[in-house]
Amino acid sequence: MHDPADVVLDLAVAAALGGDALADAAIVCGEPGVYGLVASEATISRTIAALAKDAGKVERAVAAARRAARAVAWERAGERAPNRQASAANPLVVDVDATIVVAHSEKEAAAPTFKKTYGFHPLVAFLDHGDGGTGEPLAMLLRKGNAGSNTAADHISVA
Repeated sequence: MHDPADVVLDLAVAAALGGDALADAAIVCGEPGVYGLVASEATISRTIAALAKDAGKVERAVAAARRAARAVAWERAGERAPNRQASAANPLVVDVDATIVVAHSEKEAAAPTFKKTYGFHPLVAFLDHGDGGTGEPLAMLLRKGNAGSNTAADHISVA
């Protein structure tokens, strides 16, 4: 029995290592000494299908886990934490930006982009990349490739 949170974490690690398909979970599975036991492709597929039945609840749980992990990481960073010197005079700057992600085949919610490609146009909020900024992604909204760059509702949602 694999905890659904572990399955999602394993998929996130596989994606961070360059994976872009379910089969790429084998990257993580191949290193049990580093990552522990990883679910089989069939178990991962069943788990994701079950989680998709209540995607809103899963998204809220992942967001809560991400907030908790960020709080721990920033606490452990001590004086190097991005929020350590934050004040009204020295605010944390959040950079909201969109980028094109090309899909090489038809994917759910992919669409033609303004750059004459096909894929997605996600909107991402990062900690500013300037002095002391980590470039850490804070929030992301996956959008169709034909989504506008300056859609106010999307910017409000990401903020």
